[in-house]
This record gives sequence, structure tokens and C-alpha cells, in this order.
Amino acid sequence: MMRDDGGPAFPAPDASWEHFGNKMGYTGMSLRDHFAGLAMQSMTSDMYRVKSLIKASETLGHSYATEVAIQSYVLADAMLREGAK
Repeated sequence: MMRDDGGPAFPAPDASWEHFGNKMGYTGMSLRDHFAGLAMQSMTSDMYRVKSLIKASETLGHSYATEVAIQSYVLADAMLREGAK
């Protein structure tokens, strides 16, 4: 099953895919990745949230970085769902 990534965050034509003026592809990160990056910045700038994520990662048996990534994409997916309404 294909996950909705929201399409390109900052679409720019991929020149290698242009043919007779028809844009056939875009380069760049997905909107989902962009949202996840913004969520990650927010989560790691708040010491209380950092402590919570460290505790969660220890409880779940994976690294702090993995927990940040998981939670970042959870928030990104929620943003995409709300945006689709």
C-alpha cells in the first residue's frame, strides 16, 4: 500500500525529465518529510519533550533518535490527514 506523502514540498521541475516542454517529474522532498522535519525541530528544542522521548525510547527498547523519528512521522501523518479534510 502506498502511503500518501503529500506530494513535493517545494516542487521544482526535474530538467532531466522534461521533454518538449512537458514536465514529467519533480525533485525534492515530500511534504510528509518536510512536516516530519519541522516536528523533529520542535520536539528536540524543548527539554521537557526531550526527557519524555528519552524515557519512551528506553521503555520501548530503541534509541532516542528512533523515537524522535517515529514521533516526527506520526505528527507529519496527522498533518496530512487534517489537511486532506
